[in-house]
Amino acid sequence: MPLLRVRAISLGALAADWDDFAARCNGSWRSTGAQVRFLRWRHIHKSRFVALVVEDVEGSPRRVAQCMVETTGGVRMLYDGLLIAPEDEAMRGEAMLAVLRFLGPGTYSYGWTWSIAPKQEALLARLPGVRIESVRPLIFHAIDFSRWNSWPEYLSSISTNVRRNVKKARENYADLEIQEHRGRAVLRDVPALTRMLKKTAERLGVNDFGPRILLRQILAVTPRSNLAVAMSARGGGAVLAALFGYEFGEQFYYWQGGSISDNGGGSWTLLLHAVERWYKRHPKGKFLMGFFDETMSAVRREGLLRQRSSLRPDEIATSIVRFQWSESDN
Repeated sequence: MPLLRVRAISLGALAADWDDFAARCNGSWRSTGAQVRFLRWRHIHKSRFVALVVEDVEGSPRRVAQCMVETTGGVRMLYDGLLIAPEDEAMRGEAMLAVLRFLGPGTYSYGWTWSIAPKQEALLARLPGVRIESVRPLIFHAIDFSRWNSWPEYLSSISTNVRRNVKKARENYADLEIQEHRGRAVLRDVPALTRMLKKTAERLGVNDFGPRILLRQILAVTPRSNLAVAMSARGGGAVLAALFGYEFGEQFYYWQGGSISDNGGGSWTLLLHAVERWYKRHPKGKFLMGFFDETMSAVRREGLLRQRSSLRPDEIATSIVRFQWSESDN
């Protein structure tokens, strides 16, 4: 067995090597040093954060895994799970047990809704001292560009309705353009984004997302980094559609989007533009469209499935696991 050591890193000391390791191991933007430092400031009276690295100390120490742990209400949350180097995947069980022993007994939550890490409840259940309390299964939709050899090949695979709508938009709006802002410049698009979200929510009859949620997510990134991206489709003197997302590693997170009801194909034009933009930058990357589970309303589930399936995403089975761990059970 490997000789593993766990150590905590000051959040202020998290640097590019932390972010690079997270990106290489399919971590999300939520694990970046800048984002965690912002969350610590924002939840200073509510949550406690600790950054952990797991090192193989046989010979020269080398990092095999890392994780960000947020403790809120007595629950330790590994929201991005345990990020482990691909070449060290066989050590996942030993590395996770080392983390648990470092943190101590208590209640844990593993995973979150925007993680594309494989389900780990079976591995966790096998660890000494673990008692599973609940498992929330999730389906995550992601366009995996590695399935296609070129952009034209991908384009020919998507729904003809999408291509028809894009053509319609080009015909309807001679002045059709896509505007893009990054980092703090995203704040310029807050008015358009919130209007589009409100209109979309009204059409769907749902109220579980809106301006305050969107603004919270924008402010969670823009003060610290250039991970945030906002795009809008404009034509005929109006904003037709807008979307907001995050870039991290080879993954684009399509976080929010909305449009006016009569957008003349502008909504699909914008979304396909965002997909093409990411494909051209990362032809082996992924365009992450979001999770799906039974907690959503039937109307929203139907709308999401219809939209996402048109762009041919994979379905990735993930989960959020809540469990107890106690050294005394070993």
